[in-house]
Amino acid sequence: MRRWVVFILCCGVVASACGGEAPSPAADDGRLVVAVSFAPIEEIVARVGGVEVGVLALTAPGAAAHDAEPTAKLLEQLASVDAVVYLGADFQPSLTPVIASLPAEIERLDVISGLDVLTGTADEHGDGGDIDPHVWLDPRNMIAMTESVTDLLAGLSPGSADRLRANAAAFIAELTELDDAMAAGLRGCRSTTLVTSHRSFAYLARRYELTTLPLAGLSPDDEPSAGELEAVMSAVGAAQATTIFVEENLSDALVVALADEMGLAAATLETFETLTTAQREAGVDYLSAQRANLATLSAGLGCVG
Repeated sequence: MRRWVVFILCCGVVASACGGEAPSPAADDGRLVVAVSFAPIEEIVARVGGVEVGVLALTAPGAAAHDAEPTAKLLEQLASVDAVVYLGADFQPSLTPVIASLPAEIERLDVISGLDVLTGTADEHGDGGDIDPHVWLDPRNMIAMTESVTDLLAGLSPGSADRLRANAAAFIAELTELDDAMAAGLRGCRSTTLVTSHRSFAYLARRYELTTLPLAGLSPDDEPSAGELEAVMSAVGAAQATTIFVEENLSDALVVALADEMGLAAATLETFETLTTAQREAGVDYLSAQRANLATLSAGLGCVG
């Protein structure tokens, strides 16, 4: 079988550099070889591909996708790719020109295309501005992305298409079960305002009819001005929120200080943008991370679902 390498780029917001030095799966064992750059897409490809696909992770455990810099080894690997699958919105700016410079015969697929994306930074619906890249935090978007990747892999390996689609169906069933559980668990909440350290959970909030109130914008480097912080504090009080949620892997100093000042609790949510080695060894995956988020949200919002 001809060797196929699919380079998958995606988005998330954390704060360190891309590894990209993982050893490549064997190219001569008859499998597709799929390179993935961040945790949600890695999970999709691994679940759909099963034994048919060798997965090459381009982001080291615990490292960030957003700040990925193409290494010499990565550029060497890209020279032999047959397809590029990526999540748009220019989340990985150092890799964007690399993708654009690849030969025209290399197939390109943007998995965010066709999704109902959010823009702006003021609220969960937005009114213009940058695209919010955190699409995977809505399980329904994970299902749509899984379908897109499945179509691609099945097209690249027609002989394995039935097995790939069976794998995808099993994963989609689990994602659907997760979606149902989150919808049921986030009903009847005392507060429906999701106060977050920055704007990461708008897709999750929209899916489950919550309102987001971020302290800052899309980037973890964004910090609110004094005036913005005062306005947020006033809105938090009006919403009768009891908890401020901060992302795992980000500094929570501002959140803790603000929570202390307002007499609120602080709780941690997982964006599932990256997995540490310890998390991988403990078996953390998208489904378990989202179920942990559900428990945290349910407690913090006072839900009775």
